[in-house]
Amino acid sequence: MYGLYARYYLCIFLPDIHFLAIKLSTMNSRPNPDAAPPHEKKNNNPPIRVSTDLKPQYSDLQLALKWLRNAENGQPLTRSDIRPEKMIPLIRMMSLFDVIRNEDNSLADLYVRVFSSSMTEIYGEITGHHTSVKLPSSIQERFLHHVQIMLDTEKPVFSRTKLTFEGKTYITVEAISAPVWSGGNITQCLNFFSYK
Repeated sequence: MYGLYARYYLCIFLPDIHFLAIKLSTMNSRPNPDAAPPHEKKNNNPPIRVSTDLKPQYSDLQLALKWLRNAENGQPLTRSDIRPEKMIPLIRMMSLFDVIRNEDNSLADLYVRVFSSSMTEIYGEITGHHTSVKLPSSIQERFLHHVQIMLDTEKPVFSRTKLTFEGKTYITVEAISAPVWSGGNITQCLNFFSYK
């Protein structure tokens, strides 16, 4: 009760009412339980839509799709199909990830074998690391969602989305992820990534 009177008298007698009103309005504010932790910025990225309908708009991703269809040739893609010397125009946007699974066979993480130049320009170099360690959680969640749909459908998947990351405001990203098979299982993910 005394606090209320003190605020009333302070507002009347102090000349800078605007400053005081702001200061007093924040005194009793409670933390928002939905707010992002201070060490992690709120995710401003729109939801990602992933589809098996492969329709990239960027010419370099169209080239990657053409290579992928030729490499698969009606068969599952294997590691021996990925020959960098035959993929020179695609190297800049090509990444290769090991698929790390939980005990229940669900997707747990990705280990980066090769990280493309186009992804490095945005996220930094993370070859030789798990994506969960090197990528912010909001980006990791979106990427795992993309790969999980690839695993569920056992087919290449495509996404086109807007992305905000560390000052790179709303770049438009296109990505194709293709399953790489070994011993009857999907063990790796071949990813082509382009942005404008």
